[in-house]
Amino acid sequence: VTSPPYDNLRDYKGFSIDLHGLGEQLFRVLKDGGVCVWVVQDACIKGARSGTSFRTAVGFMDIGWRLWDTLSYFRRGVWAHETRFRTDFEYMFVFLKGNKPQYFNKEHLNVPNPSAGKVTSCGGSRKKDGTMGKAKHLIGKPTKCRGTIFNYNFGGDGSKLKKKHPAVYPDILALDMIECFCPPDGVVLDPFSGSGTT
Repeated sequence: VTSPPYDNLRDYKGFSIDLHGLGEQLFRVLKDGGVCVWVVQDACIKGARSGTSFRTAVGFMDIGWRLWDTLSYFRRGVWAHETRFRTDFEYMFVFLKGNKPQYFNKEHLNVPNPSAGKVTSCGGSRKKDGTMGKAKHLIGKPTKCRGTIFNYNFGGDGSKLKKKHPAVYPDILALDMIECFCPPDGVVLDPFSGSGTT
């Protein structure tokens, strides 16, 4: 679980990193079934997004990583620009080495289900051939999968160290991803120590 320096969005005092080279080394050291959660966003340069996040993702896939999923970290942006939309999110690319995650448990990520106890119909979606599938009637469970948008209220987590660091993310983001993809007694790596969140 990591968020690398990218696009010179912060002053790293001359330090730069070869993101592709890092992706090669992460792929090398992870076991089959290992997962890399890569938290990034793009700079706005001359009125347009840099696309660094997407180029990095495609470059990682060229290395051998599989893009298992793309999540969004909704960070409740507070700054706005007169000529574009406010940036409220960062990408959380979930890269996978191998065919399936060695460990995946999303139960702790479930959210309350507004349809709990109610009879709902589902499964009547359009099939690949254009026909409609037959709807099923189910009773809503108390919780449901939160989906791919992770909403975190970010305020520095009350840490004095984190307030001194130029680029941090919420403790709960790292905790959620670690608990989801890392088995008990598993190994977690963050190649950037930053303020020590992960």
